Amino acid sequence: MHYVGGIKDGTRLFTYNSGKYTLGQLRRLQVKQKGTKKCKFLNSHFIEVVCEMNGVGEVKIFFSRFSRTKKWVMSKLIAKENS
Repeated sequence: MHYVGGIKDGTRLFTYNSGKYTLGQLRRLQVKQKGTKKCKFLNSHFIEVVCEMNGVGEVKIFFSRFSRTKKWVMSKLIAKENS
């Protein structure tokens, strides 16, 4: 089973590379490490991060923004149930 939904910025911590980060810290870390990708069809930038979430397990988080803006507008969470 997969869960796809939005997630708010907050104080929730995620484990990534043996460190604990919030969503904002994960996004800034990936931007510094040149982890952004560009979609020419939609004229947007996006970041994919695979990390661990307490109580859920491994999740994939997407951040996206349009090319003409500086603000990252969307963060989506995809969680996979381990059966």
